[in-house]
Amino acid sequence: MRILMRALMVRRSGAPAPFFRGRICLAVLMLPVLAPASLPGQTTAAAFDQKGVAELNQGNVDGALADCNRAVALAPTLASAYAARGRAQEKSSNLAAALADFNRAVALDSKSARNYFYRGGVKSKQGDLAGAMADFNRALALDPKLEPAYDDRGRAQAKAGNLEAALADFNRALELDPQSTGTYVTRGSVKSQNGDFEGAMADFDHALALNPKFVPAFDARGRAQVRAGNLLLALAEFDHALELDPKSIAALNDRGNAKRQLKNYADALADFNRAIELDPQQPAAYDNRGNLKYDQGDVAGAIADYQLALKADPNFVAAYLALGRAEMMNGDLTAALTDLNHALALDPKYAPAYYNRGRVKGRQQDFAGAMADFNQAIALDPKADAAYLYRGRVKFYLKDTDGAIADLYKAADLGNADAMTNLATIYAQGKGVPTDNTAALNWYIRAARAGNADAQETLNQQGVKWAPAQP
Repeated sequence: MRILMRALMVRRSGAPAPFFRGRICLAVLMLPVLAPASLPGQTTAAAFDQKGVAELNQGNVDGALADCNRAVALAPTLASAYAARGRAQEKSSNLAAALADFNRAVALDSKSARNYFYRGGVKSKQGDLAGAMADFNRALALDPKLEPAYDDRGRAQAKAGNLEAALADFNRALELDPQSTGTYVTRGSVKSQNGDFEGAMADFDHALALNPKFVPAFDARGRAQVRAGNLLLALAEFDHALELDPKSIAALNDRGNAKRQLKNYADALADFNRAIELDPQQPAAYDNRGNLKYDQGDVAGAIADYQLALKADPNFVAAYLALGRAEMMNGDLTAALTDLNHALALDPKYAPAYYNRGRVKGRQQDFAGAMADFNQAIALDPKADAAYLYRGRVKFYLKDTDGAIADLYKAADLGNADAMTNLATIYAQGKGVPTDNTAALNWYIRAARAGNADAQETLNQQGVKWAPAQP
């Protein structure tokens, strides 16, 4: 610093420079104010924090993490650096680390609505819906116009089965931002789930009017068509999505599932493999590929894929369910019970896990436990046809014929082809009821039209003509 000052004060000839004399004094007075000992580190930390956010917005997650780590190292009390690093951790699917960072951000700055919003998103992904809702509520109390918080709270409400509350949140989000294509797609998806096909398609169309190349809208429209039973129309939507973005993992997974339903197994496998190739760390494709292998009788291959899905996401509830079901099919009832218990620990309101655990308990001769699980599944989802089916079978085993038939009728009315076949067998063989060949034939025909292979084979062997159900 002395050398610099001397250089400023001396002309090339060596004489003092009067023009600089006053400014030099001012500079000397200002130097301690401009550069106190603590400011350079803080300024650098903020710069790394901002750079990390920019890297994250550009999709460079590793670069974002590196920058945020430097920011935190330089300024351990900089709340925004922890929030930015948490977002990067979340992008990397490292949810535990993300939650720890958001906890730290909230502790350092408890009046930041976005810190609660970010933490709520991670809790929702971890299945902690109550915790997520609490954080979203706090975020909105701090900032009632934080549009993304309404959107994410709506998603959490939908996960919890509170569809009307979810729709109310999406409506509010769209009041705040009528140009949000993503919110239109999410609201449309919930409407589809709620049985409002026309309302769902209207929302997807609105999103596409705002952005005609918005891939998630085509993908969501395809899922709505699948839910409506229009598989070929769904495939056209997924194809369009993949024409716009050949690397859309969501569209690859959804198209693969539609092809699986159409029993186009080879093409479905190709879609799931491509999704895994694009992102070996995303769990959905492993889970979907496992389901495909399970359908084809490759139970060992299915178990391997479900385990890969859980390695990628240890909180993937559906993968625990699928793994438990496959282990049950493989005769490993202890492992099946463990994994189904794990699924229910993550989501105590997951009806399919209850009725599958009931099946395991039934095979273990724990009929009281099985009945309790079937009852709970039906209480959570009165349209769970499989729960009525399996409860009916246990009742039949326990000689409660009237109760069994009532449950099988309910399952059949909900479209369960296995229940239709069971009723056909009961009437054909007079098991607990008078033999009734006419009723048996009618149930076999209904089951065959619903796709039950055993019923189709029985009718074919008897030379009975039956026509597949019209799509």
